[in-house]
Amino acid sequence: MLEPEPDFESMLNFSPQSSASPLPQDFASPTSDMLDTSTNTSAWSPIGPQHMNPAQFLPQPPLPAQPIRPRPGISRLVPAEGPTHGGVEVTILGENFHPGMVCMFGAFPAVTVQSYGPTTLVCLLPPNPNPGPVHVQVVGDDGRPVQLAPGQQPAVFTYNDTTDRKL
Repeated sequence: MLEPEPDFESMLNFSPQSSASPLPQDFASPTSDMLDTSTNTSAWSPIGPQHMNPAQFLPQPPLPAQPIRPRPGISRLVPAEGPTHGGVEVTILGENFHPGMVCMFGAFPAVTVQSYGPTTLVCLLPPNPNPGPVHVQVVGDDGRPVQLAPGQQPAVFTYNDTTDRKL
């Protein structure tokens, strides 16, 4: 025996009031949740007018370009030599210095660095276990040593072993 074909009108009626609906009604539809103001919709958040910010779709202005700073250069160290135990002030004279720079004596960073304008840095000499000459470099804000300009000679500081000297 053949079963009667379902009525197309009852198949198209998806309203919750209809008991002949072919879809289970225990699932909420997104539109019914948006229209129902009695429930908390914070758990389910469709992109709708209440969640959209029109400014996010507008073109954003470009970020301001970072100012290009001239390359710092060291012209002189005062004094140019010191003890291996460190702890003395070394004045670095040059050009295009700025606050936030770090001075490296060989592989060791200066204990402190004070900027006194674009031509003067005062550093507290770090200790170095090995006596002898080391290159002095300034390190920029990005953490990389500043490259020497073509023809520029590296600054040299000489560590002296003073442990065997008598007063």
